[in-house]
Amino acid sequence: MIESKSDRLEIKRKVNAQKHRRKQKRRLIIFYIFLIISVVLISLFFIIHSFFKISEIKITGSQKYNQQQIKKILDLEVDENIFKYKSDIISKKIKNNLVYIDEANVKKKLPNKIFISLVDATPKYFIKIKDTDRYFILSKNMKILEEKILKNKNQKIDNLIQILGIDILDNSVGDFILKDDEIFWGLMESVETNKFKDITKIDITNKSSIKIIYQDRIVILLGKINQIDYKIRFINKIIERNLDKNEKGIIDATSIQKNSKVYFKPYKEPIKTKKSQEDKKDVSE
Repeated sequence: MIESKSDRLEIKRKVNAQKHRRKQKRRLIIFYIFLIISVVLISLFFIIHSFFKISEIKITGSQKYNQQQIKKILDLEVDENIFKYKSDIISKKIKNNLVYIDEANVKKKLPNKIFISLVDATPKYFIKIKDTDRYFILSKNMKILEEKILKNKNQKIDNLIQILGIDILDNSVGDFILKDDEIFWGLMESVETNKFKDITKIDITNKSSIKIIYQDRIVILLGKINQIDYKIRFINKIIERNLDKNEKGIIDATSIQKNSKVYFKPYKEPIKTKKSQEDKKDVSE
């Protein structure tokens, strides 16, 4: 059977109509998928926005600053979305703006609570600023807390350890110093671990010839940082068990070895008075 021209046109029309219907159907499917996704996303946005609104900001640990002072510098608000704030940025902002905060630990408890735990900086050290009548007070973590004026060159700062051998002319209040000084932190870790108290001065002018002054009456020569834990532990026992409470002098632990003897060299004021070898006494255990 021979198809006429009109039949061919009719078939073509039907094929095109089917193609058009299929395209229209695909467009509708795509439209409904897009509509569903949009509704889901909008719903999620509103759910998240309301579900993760901050309902509580709890700040603990500081005796130096009240909660209002801390919240003010952070600009933290209840009912704000909890994801608006990053924990590390909150912590950094606290330490940068509140000088007497040494540590700030921030934790989020989802869905809507923020807990901020603070550690107040406690003055522990002081450093005289070279060629001036000023000094800095520093915390345990070596954060500069205050700058003060000396009444006289020989003024003693009660209950603080003087650190010698550090130039901090370029630093200011709020700065942390000696962050990467392994020798200093190694020494202080050993001092704390062995509960070595009553240190009045630490001299790290020469890192190969470290000195500690105990109660302003005993100079302890430590030498290099090697075997520092053993040296501190050994010296601590010597002071506690072998020396009188009012004795003054020098303990040389620069070359201390296990089972070696340590000598105490007494002196009379001033500290630089020379003594003969006969003045030494064995204080080893």
